[in-house]
Amino acid sequence: MEFAVNDKGYYGFGSFRLDPARRRLTRNGVPIKLPAKQFDALLYFLQNPNRVIEKDELFAAIWPGRIVEESSLTQAIFQLRRVLQSDETDRYIVTAPGRGYRWVAEIGWQSAVARDVTSSDESPGQFAPTATSVGPAVAPAPKSKWFDGRYRYFAAIGAVTFLALVALSILVVRRQPAPPNQRAFNPPPHSVAVLAFTNMSGDPAQDYISDGLSEELIDSLSRVGTVQVAARTSAFSFKGGTATIDDIAHRLNVGAVVEGSVRRDGQRLRITVQLVNAVTGFQVWSRSYDRDITGLLALQSDIAGAIVDSLKVTLLAHTAGRLTAGGTNNPAAFEAYLRGARLMQTLTRASASAALAAFDEAIHFDPRYANAYAGRAEALLTLIAYWRDETDQDVIDTDAALAAADRAVALAPESPYAHTVRGRALLRKADFAQSLAELTIAHKLGPEDALATRGYAVIQCMLGHRAEAETASRHMIELDPLRPSLYHDRAEIQDNDRDYAGALETIRQELALSGDDVSIVRAFAAWVYLHQNKPQLAEQECKPGCAWPEYDNAIIAYKLGRAAEAQASLDKLHILHKRQNENPFPDDAAIYAQWGDTEKALSALEQEVREDPYDGRWIRVDPIFDPIRDTPEFRRIEANLHLPP
Repeated sequence: MEFAVNDKGYYGFGSFRLDPARRRLTRNGVPIKLPAKQFDALLYFLQNPNRVIEKDELFAAIWPGRIVEESSLTQAIFQLRRVLQSDETDRYIVTAPGRGYRWVAEIGWQSAVARDVTSSDESPGQFAPTATSVGPAVAPAPKSKWFDGRYRYFAAIGAVTFLALVALSILVVRRQPAPPNQRAFNPPPHSVAVLAFTNMSGDPAQDYISDGLSEELIDSLSRVGTVQVAARTSAFSFKGGTATIDDIAHRLNVGAVVEGSVRRDGQRLRITVQLVNAVTGFQVWSRSYDRDITGLLALQSDIAGAIVDSLKVTLLAHTAGRLTAGGTNNPAAFEAYLRGARLMQTLTRASASAALAAFDEAIHFDPRYANAYAGRAEALLTLIAYWRDETDQDVIDTDAALAAADRAVALAPESPYAHTVRGRALLRKADFAQSLAELTIAHKLGPEDALATRGYAVIQCMLGHRAEAETASRHMIELDPLRPSLYHDRAEIQDNDRDYAGALETIRQELALSGDDVSIVRAFAAWVYLHQNKPQLAEQECKPGCAWPEYDNAIIAYKLGRAAEAQASLDKLHILHKRQNENPFPDDAAIYAQWGDTEKALSALEQEVREDPYDGRWIRVDPIFDPIRDTPEFRRIEANLHLPP
């Protein structure tokens, strides 16, 4: 049975009551603060009981008209479960592996006309029950980010909204800073943004060609060391909008903008491209191409070369070769690769699996296509990071990802993309020295490549190379100034460098770009305060709701002298880990270290890195371990990881 959002009345389940019209959730009459997206998800479940709701359906219901990563959905469901698990009844939401979620508890509905109008909103009412259903056991929520980082950040935060900025008034942001996209316009020489080309074919299914051509141009130009190219996330954020060239240039701080259109008619393509000087507003260069789709790859190289010439950059012979490093001359392989690259922009298990199939198809058509092997490795690493417990370990494992990356590097040793992905695969195998070497090569080959710069910044931070990490993290934001996750990465780097003031300022910039669910950002701000031994500020930060409340409260309550409450939070955390079949050692090591229980902290840490040495990648720099860092046992655990100097 379904009820419309504007029906006057409320749902009841367990001791909870939800009023759709007032957007209000209570438990035993006590209001519960719930972020907007979590409320939307809960309401949609109540409106659609007794069936599996596919993930794509939930995306359309909760984020209509927006492309978001699956991590946003899994995090919303994870936090919603946390709220509902405080009730004494059975579970409410179960996971249908590989498909979506299902509501399994009894639901009642009381309409406004059926209520006694003199009764309180929170008085017990008579609900019309709906049937219950039974689903599979709850699957653990993915906890990895692009680099599968320590703080399990889900890079899925959208554009700035007014509601988000209002909510931030009670956060770490006590004043509203100027967002990073309002910085002074002072574009570096030879800086350019390649906008998403417009698909003029009238068929949205052909977007992968127009988007893919734009992305390939970004990739090619970023390999020229003297050209600074805005990264894809920032450049594509204007797709479908009404921003002018002047607006875009100012927000991205670039001196030139490339825009174009693609029209496909069967196997024929009509492509129009123009380069605009953003400082003067005049068109520098414009050209139209009528080509068969089989000539698309060569066309990409022609356009990139013309843009470089127009920017007055002299190409050395070895640099010119990088424009097409890792490419193919097979049109079917190139088209399959573009489909895979497009699918990788939407982070869901289904899209990552489909991308893997597309990259394999490209390899089938051209067994020497380096970028397709790199794409295959990236898709495998994504599946491992986010859905490790749900994947076929015989097919999808780190060795398979490394083998694909090895092949990519062997075929295209000049490709920063190939070296970046190989560096990530080596890091996942806890081969820290070789990972550093690969990511350094990637950065040298693509100094203006945001992905390569990000990987280089993170590995340098992990190893305690502060100057290198600081420089690279600053530059990655210059390359991709509208991607919130990069600000999070930079704040992490500053936090690990004990630059707590800088980390909080970067968090403010991240918040200025974030959507309306900022619970993860709140959690990180709280951690920065805890690292400064300011538990009162950390607690204040978490009052509106943090991403991992039991973990945070276990440390905050202890530091504020509420030991029994801290132990209760840790006990709840253990129950949650057991229910979701998760390893508790990472949380235990950090919590016991902050409690001053050195013996338990070291024992948990040793078990953590013994089970998976990859989990020890932050051990050298993480402030959370400062209370136990000077013990001989800690130094022994760190030494056994063989981190390079």
